[in-house]
Amino acid sequence: MKFALVGDIVFSYANGKINDVGIVRENAISYPKPKELHDFDKKQWSDDGWKIAVTWHSFPQSFLPSEHRDILDSLFTPKIFPLVS
Repeated sequence: MKFALVGDIVFSYANGKINDVGIVRENAISYPKPKELHDFDKKQWSDDGWKIAVTWHSFPQSFLPSEHRDILDSLFTPKIFPLVS
């Protein structure tokens, strides 16, 4: 997230589906881990992180990236969008 820039497009991906799309409004800032995540997987997550301001737009229906692979493959490289690889 620290490399996200104003105007970048980001996707909300959870439970195997893309649920929302957002546009970054501000560059990333250093930010502590939210309190509700302090007990979550301490091996992978440090207490320091990044926060970005995003304007989110929900899709009418969540979708599986694999169902739209032809479109996603044409828009992104695996480095930028590793879900297509």
